Amino acid sequence: MKSTAVRLLLAAGLLTVPALTPAALAQSAPAKSAAMSTMKVKKVNINTATLAQLQTIPGVGPKIAEEIVDYRPYNNLAKFRKELGKYLKPAQLDKMLPYITLK
Repeated sequence: MKSTAVRLLLAAGLLTVPALTPAALAQSAPAKSAAMSTMKVKKVNINTATLAQLQTIPGVGPKIAEEIVDYRPYNNLAKFRKELGKYLKPAQLDKMLPYITLK
């Protein structure tokens, strides 16, 4: 019954439905991105973290967590990139960086 009423209102032009055009979707995307960018990211100290803590970093599973531990200590991010770059692509490393700290 409701669907019939809705169809009649749409046909009469009394009810409109906003179009989901690419432009409309693009306008709503920045608001979502802005909200996400203000969220606090919990950083993990890769020099002191346990295997379980390391696995909370996006893209880090059990094997990569073990590699991180094996190459400790990390004095700078260049060493981290060099050692983990043997196992991961640069884009994967870039995704991890917001979640790690050395202090």
